[in-house]
Amino acid sequence: MGYKLINPKADIGIEVWGKDEKELIEESIRALLDLIEIDRSQIGEKDSMTVEIESIDSEDLLISTLNTVIYLLDAKKFAIKDFQIENLDLKNYRVKIKFIGEKWKENKDYGITREIKAATYHNISIKREKGVLKTEIIFDV
Repeated sequence: MGYKLINPKADIGIEVWGKDEKELIEESIRALLDLIEIDRSQIGEKDSMTVEIESIDSEDLLISTLNTVIYLLDAKKFAIKDFQIENLDLKNYRVKIKFIGEKWKENKDYGITREIKAATYHNISIKREKGVLKTEIIFDV
């Protein structure tokens, strides 16, 4: 009888940096799209979806934004080619993002090779180091 701790292959992490909060969010979204290896060259630009996310602090806003991207891809079946942050209100922890792409086409190969289930709050902390904002994000795969 007994047990031991193991390190499952159920997580993947990234380190992200940017000169400000807007750039940090943008780089985090790009990193997520790169992690799933979606071939954005195969995605048209005929549709768009605008989302507004409100949170309790900067870390929650970042994680909620990434989980919204995952939701758009998985639940809404929206293939994201590009995006624009239209408004970022750091005082009230809100962001408005326009996603450009197309509704998922079943017969089209978008090249996705990795499923990401969620961005987690595990040890999330945004810190300024030498004039640059940095954070580490762990994704549940």
